[in-house]
Amino acid sequence: MCKRLILLLMFAALILSQVTFSGSVDMLPKSVSVPQQLLMHDSLVWAPGLAEFLAACTSWSYFHWGNPAYFGWHNPNQYLDVDFFNTRFNIPPTKICTLNSTSLAFAGSQMTGNPDLMIYLWDDNGSGFPGDVLDSILVPNSNLPTGLGWVSNEPFSNGPWVFTPGEEFFIGWTTVGGPLDTLVCVTDTGGGPWVGEKRSSWYNDGAWQPLEDVYGRNYVFVSFAKVCCYEVTPGDVDGDAVADSVDNCPFVYNPEQEDSDGDGVGDACCCLGIRANTDFDPDDIIDISDLVYLVDYMFTGGPAPPCPNEADIDGSGGDPPIDISDLVYLVDYMFTGGPEPPACP
Repeated sequence: MCKRLILLLMFAALILSQVTFSGSVDMLPKSVSVPQQLLMHDSLVWAPGLAEFLAACTSWSYFHWGNPAYFGWHNPNQYLDVDFFNTRFNIPPTKICTLNSTSLAFAGSQMTGNPDLMIYLWDDNGSGFPGDVLDSILVPNSNLPTGLGWVSNEPFSNGPWVFTPGEEFFIGWTTVGGPLDTLVCVTDTGGGPWVGEKRSSWYNDGAWQPLEDVYGRNYVFVSFAKVCCYEVTPGDVDGDAVADSVDNCPFVYNPEQEDSDGDGVGDACCCLGIRANTDFDPDDIIDISDLVYLVDYMFTGGPAPPCPNEADIDGSGGDPPIDISDLVYLVDYMFTGGPEPPACP
């Protein structure tokens, strides 16, 4: 251990000496179950008239079960334009929900060539259409149905994703392949209780267009969102008896409202996903700057880590919580294939 510590300190000193003139450094993405900067979006409001969900985990769809699968949408179309399709989903106003995976229906018998499928998850652009891409899933042609069937339970690469009351998200897809590689997705007949809500749209000629505006019927793609939800108290979504308007961490239970550095962000909110973002950069990425920050703090009198739980990399919670074992853990993780830092508390 003594020899390892000496080598580690030499390595840390080398890092400090290099960091002033180094160029870009490859970043090590932080593997998180709930990405910190993408935790909060705009919200989902479930369609009027639908009963509240009774089960904690379920599948949502706006496809009208009163009608059979009906309409096939070819991609690329007859003009060889590769389009994007989507369905808009809404979170109920009193629920926080985790999106785990999705399922889509395709008419494999009408497929031509050997297309792959790219499934997308978008946030809301504020106007009822997809905004930024949050996640994606590449489904190879070998996993697509040969007849009328499902691409089922596909997990999102960076998920699960957490959405708060009232947020909206969009699940959609496009074809990956040559101009003769064609996929055909399925919608209902355009009836059902959601007429006028324009749930499904496509991206064509540089703009999103609701299918209802283009074709005069509220066609809805047969797409499902697999979610797990829990009930929240309006105005206090984390249930800690502190109103959201003044809660320094409104989506995490923290009745004591601890804020060690006085920055207005509660200690309970400063660490999400896994530990090791010691410099607390807003992109929540583990890279060389985190190692430099920790070495500077421990050996050269640098500033204390803004979020102690992030810097307690091994999760020991000791006294002091940040010590040489955390530095060893971070070096092992970044450079020798060591284990990923444990999850935040």
